[in-house]
Amino acid sequence: MLSANERITSRQFAFLIILSAMGTGLIILPRRVYDFAGHDGWLIALGLTVAALGLGSLIIAAARVKPGATFIGYASYALSRPVAYVCAVLLWAKLSFVAALELRSFLVITRQVLLNYTPMWVVGAVLLCVCAYAAVKGIETRARVAEILILLLTLALVFFFVIAAMNTDFSNLQPVMAAQPRQIGLGMLRLGFIFTGLECLLLASPYLAQEKKPARAVVCALAVAGVIITAITALTLAKFGQTVADEPWPVLRLMDIIPLPGSFIERQEAMMFSFWIVTVFSLVSALIFFGGRLLGDIFVARGESPLRPGKKHTIMVLVTAVTVFLLTLFPWQSHDIEQRLDWVWYASGAFFLLILPLAVLLGAFFRRKIESRRRAKNAMSTRVAALLLLILFTAPLFALAGCGDHVEIEDRLYVIAMAVDKAEDDENRYSLSVLLAASTTDEDETEPEDRLMKAEGQTLTEAMFRIEDDARTALYFGQAKLLVLGGNLLEDADLVQPLIHALVQNPSIDRQIRILSTPSPAEGNFCADTIEDLQTQRHTKSCFILDLNTLHKHLQQNASALLPHYPDGATALKDHATALSLTNDHLSGYLWCLPDKNEQTLITAMHVDTPVPFRVATHRTRIHFESVANCDPLKLRAAIEVQAAGTLPEKPEGITADFAEYLIAQAIAEEIRTTAALLQAQSIDAYQWCDLLRKKEPALHKKYASQWEDVFKNMEIVPRVTVRVS
Repeated sequence: MLSANERITSRQFAFLIILSAMGTGLIILPRRVYDFAGHDGWLIALGLTVAALGLGSLIIAAARVKPGATFIGYASYALSRPVAYVCAVLLWAKLSFVAALELRSFLVITRQVLLNYTPMWVVGAVLLCVCAYAAVKGIETRARVAEILILLLTLALVFFFVIAAMNTDFSNLQPVMAAQPRQIGLGMLRLGFIFTGLECLLLASPYLAQEKKPARAVVCALAVAGVIITAITALTLAKFGQTVADEPWPVLRLMDIIPLPGSFIERQEAMMFSFWIVTVFSLVSALIFFGGRLLGDIFVARGESPLRPGKKHTIMVLVTAVTVFLLTLFPWQSHDIEQRLDWVWYASGAFFLLILPLAVLLGAFFRRKIESRRRAKNAMSTRVAALLLLILFTAPLFALAGCGDHVEIEDRLYVIAMAVDKAEDDENRYSLSVLLAASTTDEDETEPEDRLMKAEGQTLTEAMFRIEDDARTALYFGQAKLLVLGGNLLEDADLVQPLIHALVQNPSIDRQIRILSTPSPAEGNFCADTIEDLQTQRHTKSCFILDLNTLHKHLQQNASALLPHYPDGATALKDHATALSLTNDHLSGYLWCLPDKNEQTLITAMHVDTPVPFRVATHRTRIHFESVANCDPLKLRAAIEVQAAGTLPEKPEGITADFAEYLIAQAIAEEIRTTAALLQAQSIDAYQWCDLLRKKEPALHKKYASQWEDVFKNMEIVPRVTVRVS
């Protein structure tokens, strides 16, 4: 640290850039890139990173044409003083406007995610006061705080990536480079708002140590930030797939659906929100800091030294902060914020990031003089000030924890399972049963029927509220691990479709909750036995895992899904209603088409009247699609390659190992064909092969996707099974 002289090292400058680079744009970027390039949207984020490296190098080179000079200093040197002042006023206006949009976007998300009943201006005033305090204390204090926050952010990101990568289907990113270069290029041009804050590099030169290569720190920092943004974008696209377009803030929602092992956290997205506020604080405080310094520089008389930290600097920062606050209070609509960010980028992005730096470099080429403007010492930039700033910074974090409408843990009832069915007396109403967790304060353990509560309602929310009214306390659904859907309900698409939508939109329900179907009525005490079976790994085959997020995704992609049926078999949905019931044997034929889903099961092949049992240890499945030449244009072949390995618990006399392998392979192939014929007869693509075709064979998908129901119904199924007996 270069103490008390308003200079920071390149390392500290890099930390500030990394923290400021991941603002509001990161929260909405996965959804925006998907609109342009689909699952290849991460390539847009990667292209924006490369563009940021070039623009950052160009800007820092322009800012260093007159080392130590302020923006007006080197701009006057290269472009004349009147032009410099006009550019300075425009730049100050942009910094203030962008800071207001970033802050307003943060407040809108805060209002909808955490603090529903807290006025936005209160939260905005608290955060803006902390940002203004950091700006008043100078860049040294901000740099020291950045050294502390970068460590916390690094640990949080490592934890986030490791946990989020688990159970993520990265095949959703296939096929790679399917988007046209024109789409990727157009996305890069339209989504340049991600460069918000990069203009601050034009004002950073006076605060950098006189090192030979400050551009290296800028490039490294932008590269790190770009890699993080690209990785988060790719991870979000892989996690949500095509449903990312329906998420307003997919990165925040991503944290909510991550299963944290052993966690007991009510609002997981609040964790991601806490990490995000660090970057919002860094970006807004940077914009206010540079806006105040720029405004002070504008009003410094010619020939005077730059504005020193002190009373005048405080006034200029406050003027900028008040301007930002007033712009924030303007009644923007939530969808208008993104449009305004785009408008700011279209109107001034290219000018400040490309045209102005090039003009400065060209002007300095003809006027090479050295004139240094040094910043004076900062009287109060100590470790104590950094610690005080950190304490003040954590105040809004606690406010964002949602404690305003908190409920004490002993005053809350925890739901561990839910059952939803159609009401018996009214076909347009839901019947909701919830199974509550046993109280640890009771001396005697309560029976499941004593922990069962039921209610009816025209909507799922109404039924939930009625149960809370009967219980006279709040219900917490975040720990619910099982959702049972009754058979009568599943036969009515008009009830199933709004139910799935309500479950997905309800932030209190975990998207990883397991789903089972069952004959009506779906009683709540039945849930207790089912949960015990799942915990003890019983009924593993019949209770294959299906979570709410996967069900929603499958129904959106091709309106087909397969629900595990308790205690065995499965229920096939078509257009949100039951279309077919599969027995346990039929389900086995379905599971052979999914990798690792039939492991530790037993299959019996028959040789005349002699049964040959085979216990499956492992199996691998690969599916290839082939267009059938010289046939019906809608004809498609699915080659299902299964490699199974296991043991013979009983080896019948006269049956060799090779012959047993042949018999078992034939039995597996027959199971696959039988189940496929049942599903094809109803045009139920429970395999989700349409999406698999999109990933593996985009050309074939483009050809057959528009008529997929007919294509799937006439598809030729070719099992190719290899069995190895050990």
